[in-house]
Amino acid sequence: MPEHKAASRLWLPGLCFLLQILNILLFVVFVRYSPESSSSLCFPQLNCSQRQQDSGFQQPRFQDVHLQVLLGFGILLAFLSRYGPCSVAISILIISFTIQWAILIQGFLFFSLNGKIYVGAWSMFNADFCTAAILISTGAVLGKVNPVQMLLLALLEVILCTLNEYILLSLMGVSDSGRSLTVHTFGAYFGLMVSRMLHQPHMNKRKREEQQDMRHKPDVFAVVGM
Repeated sequence: MPEHKAASRLWLPGLCFLLQILNILLFVVFVRYSPESSSSLCFPQLNCSQRQQDSGFQQPRFQDVHLQVLLGFGILLAFLSRYGPCSVAISILIISFTIQWAILIQGFLFFSLNGKIYVGAWSMFNADFCTAAILISTGAVLGKVNPVQMLLLALLEVILCTLNEYILLSLMGVSDSGRSLTVHTFGAYFGLMVSRMLHQPHMNKRKREEQQDMRHKPDVFAVVGM
């Protein structure tokens, strides 16, 4: 039994190591800096015209979104007592992987040219929005999945989120400047779908209450996150 617990503890660092090696290799092979990475727009050859439905890239706006993703969601997810002390750490773990993975997946559809992905201001900005969708879904499965499962869900959801954006923005030409469809709605419904699939109606009631226990202190942190 102790050997089984020791092995289970290695799942998270082992998965993080493998995913990071995968990201590094894919970045080395496919990713290049955009010739206009310091400017507000991606250069004309890239297929990102449908994504730039706002008035233009704004550095303060990027900072606000990035800070909200990095810290705001972590504190917001502190409403369960089991996740209160480590909610920010788990969120940063998911964010650090998801942003890299989103840059790659989104790059193949929106920011690629001649088989290469060009990273610039817009690709980073949109990767942050994709990460926000994953964190919204995380709020629906808290208490039902562990960090390893969260990373695996993020691996899948980034792909589906990017395909959803491609269909809505590029193929259908939907105007979604507030990202209500591609971020908030998608993240909410994906999280609810996963939560429904993981639902265990025969779980011990006491164990379920322990997993979903809320206390005053985590509630305060969750309000700060809002």
